[in-house]
Amino acid sequence: MISHLVFDGVAEGPLGIGVEVVATAVRLIAAGLVPTAPPATALRQRVVSLDGKPVRSGTGRAVAVDDAISLRQLKPGDVVVVPGLSAASEPAIERL
Repeated sequence: MISHLVFDGVAEGPLGIGVEVVATAVRLIAAGLVPTAPPATALRQRVVSLDGKPVRSGTGRAVAVDDAISLRQLKPGDVVVVPGLSAASEPAIERL
């Protein structure tokens, strides 16, 4: 399982790229275009937050999530991806 862990302020671009890269890999494997070691396991992914509630992106838009992350439920081979946070908020720009 690949879990994209999002927080308030997440940058939408990096999140979208991560989700799309995994989705493309799934399609390539399903089409038989990528060799996999047997037994091939399906790539699965989800977007999660700490509490399972939607978060706000750095641009203020709501980002839906599939679930809350549970570190106790992670298994060997699971991956947690933390997309970048947006640095273009007003407070961040003011600090420049």
